[in-house]
Amino acid sequence: AWKDAPLFMPRAIPSGWSFDGADILPKDQTTEHCAEVELDYEDLSDPDNGYLYLYEFPNKCAQPFAGAGVVAFTAGPYHGFASMDPADGQIVQITVGVTTVQAESDLSLADLSVVLKDLVPLNLAVKPGAIPGLGGDASAV
Repeated sequence: AWKDAPLFMPRAIPSGWSFDGADILPKDQTTEHCAEVELDYEDLSDPDNGYLYLYEFPNKCAQPFAGAGVVAFTAGPYHGFASMDPADGQIVQITVGVTTVQAESDLSLADLSVVLKDLVPLNLAVKPGAIPGLGGDASAV
C-alpha cells in the first residue's frame, strides 16, 4: 500500500539470513521527518550478529551525510555515502531512482556493496537468494 516512492529489496542476502519483517515508520519517528518503510534481514540463528536494516523513502526527504568518517559509497550502479556508527555499525545511503535507501548493518562496506548492488522491486512473496561467504564483521572495512 506504500505509494510515496518505489520500494526495493536485495536480490540476494548472506547465506543463512532471512527476511524478518517490514514496517512503516511514521514521520515523527524518523531523522528525516518523513514516513519511511523499514525492511529487516537477519541471521536468525545468531541474534547478536548478522543484520541488515533498510529504510526507504522519497529522495526529497534525504539528508546529506556529513562529518568525520563519511566516505563515498558505491554499490553497482548506485552511489551515495557511508559512515561507521559505534552503536549502529555501518550506515550507508544510496539513491535508487526517486527512492533513497539507507542501510544499517554489521556487514563490512565491501559486503554491503555486494548485497546492495542488485536491488529489485520489493515483492514480499519472493525470498531473496543466498550469497555465500559474506559475514557480519564491520571491522573488516
